[in-house]
Amino acid sequence: MTLYKLVVLGDGGVGKTALTIQVGQALDIWSQKNLTKTVLLVVS
Repeated sequence: MTLYKLVVLGDGGVGKTALTIQVGQALDIWSQKNLTKTVLLVVS
């Protein structure tokens, strides 16, 4: 299995989570038990 990392950037309320869920459902990655979510917060 190939591991890919996806970074979705954008302003709040533009649909980043909705897009991620749609891609995940299309690729059927939600059936994998070791799915993780990493959040990186950068404050400048």
